Amino acid sequence: MCNCKHPPQAPPLLRPITTSKPYEIVGIDALKLGLTRAGNRYLLVVIDHFTKWCSAYPIPDKKADTIVKVFADEWCAREGRTLLALISDRGAEFVNGKIMTAISEGLGMTQTFTAGYNLRANGLTERMNRTLIAMLAKSTPVPMDWDRRVPYVLFAYNATPHSTTGESPFYLLHGFDPDFPLEMGKGREVSVYEVDMDDCKTELLAGLKLAREIACNTASKSQQGNKILYDRRNRTSSDVFKTDDRVYVYMPNEQRKRANPKLHWNYTGPYRVLAVPGHSATVKLILGKGETFSVPVDQLKKVPKEVSDVPYLGATQRRRLAKNAL
Repeated sequence: MCNCKHPPQAPPLLRPITTSKPYEIVGIDALKLGLTRAGNRYLLVVIDHFTKWCSAYPIPDKKADTIVKVFADEWCAREGRTLLALISDRGAEFVNGKIMTAISEGLGMTQTFTAGYNLRANGLTERMNRTLIAMLAKSTPVPMDWDRRVPYVLFAYNATPHSTTGESPFYLLHGFDPDFPLEMGKGREVSVYEVDMDDCKTELLAGLKLAREIACNTASKSQQGNKILYDRRNRTSSDVFKTDDRVYVYMPNEQRKRANPKLHWNYTGPYRVLAVPGHSATVKLILGKGETFSVPVDQLKKVPKEVSDVPYLGATQRRRLAKNAL
């Protein structure tokens, strides 16, 4: 039973999420920032993986119907956006929302969830959350008015070149740089010449295509560099779990529910690996009743051959498998 007490194994090799056009993959999350005078408590954050364009909406709660209404009305309908894949964590507002499922089917998009205790799968959105918190903290004199500062913070972020792409989200989305209020009127005059719309459209599309190709190549190089640094810094493991392997599952909250937490085992099992899609594994308890669920591979540990299938189960239970878990 020594294996049930040892710390988790090293994280797996980093696998960057790649995309080649705007709104192909979009991340979403509900960020809790505290109650404002307007009654808002959360910030619904939506970010495009290609351009890094971020939209954010103050909301009073994170109920499924609230999230769906804002996402459908403001992000999709008002701005005329569609998407292919939506990545979120496994919060009840995303997993159990029947309306969100209906919208997913109507838009033809795939709704993807992170595996349990694995926020890395939605890393871009989590990083965006930290950026927004830092920007709001620096620009909001009165914390209870943070929702009034959101539009200005978003403009500053979207107009700033991103380290991954080398261009600002605004430029990659629109094909031209934004005009800042202090710069407007300085040496600028309204053109008195008629512009041929076909020529203008052709020039804009050509420039936008070139900019996106350069941004895609720059992002790819940046992701590869980040992968090398991540793998080296975290001492990642290339261990591979296969179908039918016997494994223990790490339960992060297990110790807190015990009278002697420091002496209690961290793992439960053995479980049987049913599938290994990406950096998560689908597992099921070998003996006894148990639901199928998804677990990040760095929270698994192989069971020694000499250990029997008699299960050890703790007080913590993982959620059942969500479809399309990362």
